[in-house]
Amino acid sequence: MHNAILIMMLLILSLVPIYGQDSYEDKKAAIEERIASIDSALVENRKSQLSIRLSILNDQLSMYEKYTSLRLSAEIAQALINFEKSQEILLSADDPNEIEEAALNYANSKKVLRGLFEGASICAQDSAFLGIIAPPSDSQSIFCSWGEYGATYSSKSIWYTLGSYGGFFSNLSPFWEFASTPPIIMMNDKPIARLSVGMMGNHGELVTIAPETLKSIYEGVYTD
Repeated sequence: MHNAILIMMLLILSLVPIYGQDSYEDKKAAIEERIASIDSALVENRKSQLSIRLSILNDQLSMYEKYTSLRLSAEIAQALINFEKSQEILLSADDPNEIEEAALNYANSKKVLRGLFEGASICAQDSAFLGIIAPPSDSQSIFCSWGEYGATYSSKSIWYTLGSYGGFFSNLSPFWEFASTPPIIMMNDKPIARLSVGMMGNHGELVTIAPETLKSIYEGVYTD
């Protein structure tokens, strides 16, 4: 994507007469430096977000481990910690062995998370059913791009940004970080997690997982 941006910007520059001392190569170098700085800022922002999430998840895990009744919450929190930690290492590590180990942990944590969430339902807090967590091949999956609960144009989909269940400022949406009533993930009629980009109001026993995190654990998975 960045290469496309660079090519487009260079094409524009090539059509503009050069009147100053700056040559085409100077401008190309300046553009490349700017893109590199944007990339670096995005990486640092992502690392900061991961650090905050890891801190919260570790605090939650400490609480969950004290109670037998919260064993599933502890398992989910631990799997998310492994998932987030491996991403953090992949963003900052330089050692090939460390990167290889982090990549393996990342793949394993995705598999564990799929096992924990597979078959769970997504329920809005106004009681609306919003689909299930399953491979994209399942028509009821929130990852099925042509299904009622996975299409970006369906009013019952969390990916429909103009709807109540996917809007950026809706209290029922997982995409508004300050929502007090985001969707709940249910397994066997029991709540096991909140679906939200925000970490506010974790509701005690419920772990919070972001929609994009759920989506990423099914990347490349079409059948199980």
